[in-house]
Amino acid sequence: MGGSADGDNAGATARTAGLRLSLFYGALFLGLGIFVPFFPVWLQVQGLDASQISIVLAGQMAVRIGSGPAFAFLADRMGDRRILLSCLSAAAFVCMALLAAVSGFVAILCLAIAMAVVWTPVLPLIESLAVLESEGGGADYGRTRLWGSLTFIAGSMGGGYALTFTGPELIIWFLVGAYLLMFIASFVLPPEPGRRQAARGSLRFADVMPVLRHPVFLAFMCSASLTQASHALYYGFGTIHWQSVGIGDGVIGGLWAVGVVAEIVLFIFARRSLGRAGPLGLVVLGGVAAAVRWSATALDPGIAWLTVIQLAHGLTFGATHLGAMHFIARATPTRYHATVQGVHAAFAGGIVMAVVMSGSGALYASYGAYGYFAMAALGALGGLAALIAAVLWNGGELESVKVTPNSSNGL
Repeated sequence: MGGSADGDNAGATARTAGLRLSLFYGALFLGLGIFVPFFPVWLQVQGLDASQISIVLAGQMAVRIGSGPAFAFLADRMGDRRILLSCLSAAAFVCMALLAAVSGFVAILCLAIAMAVVWTPVLPLIESLAVLESEGGGADYGRTRLWGSLTFIAGSMGGGYALTFTGPELIIWFLVGAYLLMFIASFVLPPEPGRRQAARGSLRFADVMPVLRHPVFLAFMCSASLTQASHALYYGFGTIHWQSVGIGDGVIGGLWAVGVVAEIVLFIFARRSLGRAGPLGLVVLGGVAAAVRWSATALDPGIAWLTVIQLAHGLTFGATHLGAMHFIARATPTRYHATVQGVHAAFAGGIVMAVVMSGSGALYASYGAYGYFAMAALGALGGLAALIAAVLWNGGELESVKVTPNSSNGL
């Protein structure tokens, strides 16, 4: 009876932790769902021209490279991500509220960059907390993370619908509300499992270097970064190209939604997928799927085939992301897990994506849809790098540069 009671208590604790994480993910991605499609529109309403808008957006992307790792390292030194997440959420809310009160290019640029500095670390920190909870046998990462995907859809679709009645000048107030919800949700985040409080304040960045320069980690970073960067042409010019070939806006919205729904389905079955393929097996699958997806997209198939192809987003983004999060959790000692997560986010989501995105405009201008073949090549290279990492990894923590090939990682 005691064992049954303990099991029930553990299950209840996991459900509670999952609910708390889901609330934060929901608030975070609700803001993202509004920000990504509509913040440039608000900038335009404020009188910024195209070059000024690009400077604001590029400035926000540039600061991500240093901000994410720096705050992640601070979180590991503090020993508690929750405190820092609350502080960063509060600062992001204040910056967004101040943006609503200012005007002029210089003031908007300064506040937008300040907001990016404090907002950027939030995602890798919550990902780190959620994956550690999942790896410790608590809340299922995939089932908590899927609420972010759901609220992203709600933010983008609901925001667009609301704007037809309110006008674009109120976009900033929708964002202020979403960031306030994120700040409130930060107070109910679960405690961190298995944190070593004795190590608080003793961590140096040099301690993390054995992991960051490990051949397995380097191969993993190449694979995850290349596969995620293969989405650059799709993110930047997917809608523009579909409009140019006569596909209606409503259908285009549906095509984007299909991709996110596929991602949600994968997250629902995340634990089962990890059990069968292993973390790096999922990253390999994501790279292979990217090679196939973008090759097919380059051929400009009809809407029916595009719908089928969009389902691959669950693999190209979803499987790659899911595998990456769990690989970092298993291959990184807990005491500096957040730091490694921040470095991964800065490199994969910042540097590599920015480089590929910057070249996507010229690629699309020169080759149109055929530019997707270049994205397919990136996916293939990402899959190959993941395969190399999977062969070399023995399934344990990367504390030294010693490499022991082992097949126990799911392949």
